[in-house]
Amino acid sequence: MFCLKCNKEIPDNAPFCCWCGRRQVPVRSRKRRTSGSGNISKLSGRRARPYLARMNGICIGTFATVREAELALSRLAGQDLTDRFNWTFSQVYDAWRPEHTLLLESRSQARGTGTTGMDSYATAYTYCKHLYNKTFRNLKRTDLQAVLLEIHERGLSESTAAKVKQLFSQLYKWAIVDGIVSTNLAESLVVRPDKKKKPQVFTPADIKAIQECDHIARPVALILLGTGCRINELFSARTEDCTDDYFISGSKSDAGVRRVIPVSPIGLVAYREMLSAAKEKNAPLLIDGYAGQKRAENYRNRDYYPMLDALGISRALTPHKARHAYATAAVASGVRPEALKEILGHSSYTTTVDVYAHQSSALLLQEAMKVKL
Repeated sequence: MFCLKCNKEIPDNAPFCCWCGRRQVPVRSRKRRTSGSGNISKLSGRRARPYLARMNGICIGTFATVREAELALSRLAGQDLTDRFNWTFSQVYDAWRPEHTLLLESRSQARGTGTTGMDSYATAYTYCKHLYNKTFRNLKRTDLQAVLLEIHERGLSESTAAKVKQLFSQLYKWAIVDGIVSTNLAESLVVRPDKKKKPQVFTPADIKAIQECDHIARPVALILLGTGCRINELFSARTEDCTDDYFISGSKSDAGVRRVIPVSPIGLVAYREMLSAAKEKNAPLLIDGYAGQKRAENYRNRDYYPMLDALGISRALTPHKARHAYATAAVASGVRPEALKEILGHSSYTTTVDVYAHQSSALLLQEAMKVKL
């Protein structure tokens, strides 16, 4: 065998010439990729992922081997790639938000409620600052989990972390449909449960103190204790949907909207006085018959918590704790589970309860009259 360059004799099948160093076995050239299928180039230097894949001028990513880069390009074959393929977390959120707002607004209108829940998504977004400028499709599960871990370490609630996880899930579902990613990483995230704390509850002494005080916040607090409704359900109840014994309102789930909310004895007098005042004013909302703050958030901060301070009651007993107090008292008073499910607007307590027939207004009133706080 003779060298291809210097023509000197060398051992058979030698890959290189021992005299001039010329390669004897020709290097096989990689088959040229067809037009529109992307291209692969090798980056300089020592890198763990040296192969850069591009398609239509858009960077697809870097890969450890040529084979990985080829597979990535093949998955995108035939897709219309745009700059959004390299959008950051913030850009994906900004594109998702208006679309999801319209969706929730249409659901809210269909249910007859005034809330959409987008405010809680906006709050959840503020906890994701470390992700704002990162390319969305390059995010890893560990990046998302780190956000939830930070929330836990800051001592924030489990529900806060759960809402952030829900935001991640919504963004990934949107991005999958839009072809930006192919997997919903949020599905594998873990929300750490809150540390077990002794729950704060209304005591009989707390309830008696509220009943006997003359604070402006008293009537609304008694109605919340006497109905177990959410505060936004009370503040959005329309006068035309009110009777002397119950009102129709609701929110949150399909099971909760436009439901009968009976008023048990503890809040009945305050409720009827408020309803009478609203009707005298020809006001559209029940809360218009209240002399204090007529927005839920303002009521909490300017009426309710000052009342608790004046009575020496812990501020941990939020207006929502009145719902817990009502549910606890209802169970202790023997209210039937299927009726309590309807009163509180829960989608279910157990599978058995779910098969019961829908409760009539008369039965709900009858059951609610059993509640004694």
